[in-house]
Amino acid sequence: MSWIGLFSLAGCVLIWTLPESPRWLVQDHQKDEAARSLRMLRQNNLIEAELDEIERQEATAIMQDKSLCSMCFSPRFRWPLLTSVALNSVQQFSGINSVFFYSSTTFSEIGFVEDKVYWGILSTGIINLIATIGALKLVELFGRRSLILYPLVMIIFVMILLCVFIEMHKPIVVLSLTLVFIVLFAIGLGPIPYIYPNEVFTIDMRPAALSISMFASWLCNTLITLFFQTLRTVFQGFVFLIFCICCSLALCLLWFKMPETKRKTLTEIEAFWQ
Repeated sequence: MSWIGLFSLAGCVLIWTLPESPRWLVQDHQKDEAARSLRMLRQNNLIEAELDEIERQEATAIMQDKSLCSMCFSPRFRWPLLTSVALNSVQQFSGINSVFFYSSTTFSEIGFVEDKVYWGILSTGIINLIATIGALKLVELFGRRSLILYPLVMIIFVMILLCVFIEMHKPIVVLSLTLVFIVLFAIGLGPIPYIYPNEVFTIDMRPAALSISMFASWLCNTLITLFFQTLRTVFQGFVFLIFCICCSLALCLLWFKMPETKRKTLTEIEAFWQ
């Protein structure tokens, strides 16, 4: 077994230590188990108040239609759903996985020797890790909308420059632009698509909303995996213009229809679309 498999093995062991969702336990009429799970998660003295709030929310949710069809055709949830799907789609169509999956091929073709290809790939992983850790602070400091829109604008310009310098076979410039792209992605499009649906949907609609959003994400990921190599063969370095177009379309939608959700109530967020 490869040493990489040790991480999966550790995950298989540690997953058994995770507490069950308190909300699901309340839905399953296991209030004592829900309280025990909350104590593990919160470690404070406000467990009973939060448990009562969960029970109240679940009692209200039972009386509402929570189906996928009701959400898709409801005017109230139209823009929250469209913006959530757009975020998760552009997360993949930004080209991030193409950069990670095929960086070794790209670096080799533009002139890096084998050992420098290794260090180039390693640098992309390190930069992604550092930028993702930094995003934990930036998301609360600057808000969700700003960290999506402004990095997305810069990603479009970086993609255009990547097309040019890949064709010119400038390895150092391409590596530098790739690292800039990874930073821009990691502080915005990386984490925020997972946060946003939880903040724009009511509690009872979140499971359906997250299901559709994640389906869009994995569908786009699958399309890129299936067709990127073919497109790369046809368009060479200019394949990144396709991602540039996708980012531009998403930017137009999100600029006008994505609200700021930082420290906003659901009522304030919904007022943005009215």
